[in-house]
Amino acid sequence: MIDSLSDTQYFGVTVSLILICITLAICVKDPEVIFEVSGSMTMSLLCFILPGYFYLSAKNQLPPENENKACSCGSVVSVFMLIFGVLFFVICTGYALR
Repeated sequence: MIDSLSDTQYFGVTVSLILICITLAICVKDPEVIFEVSGSMTMSLLCFILPGYFYLSAKNQLPPENENKACSCGSVVSVFMLIFGVLFFVICTGYALR
């Protein structure tokens, strides 16, 4: 994705991210809030959302003759992981921002 950006877009995105980080560092008095929000978001992404997404992406690249019953069972589990991960993401992030 980075290769498709022009130099102007790349530097614009980079400068914007740095300014957002500096603004948050100045405005937030207690770093505990930042750790809670980033921890809840990262945990749900790494534990539930990304593994389910990666499994479905890899399964869709298989030829149809290589699919079996285990693949369909894995698909159901990965969809549940995605749904649970999104719910967990929203609930934990909302709780951290309370």
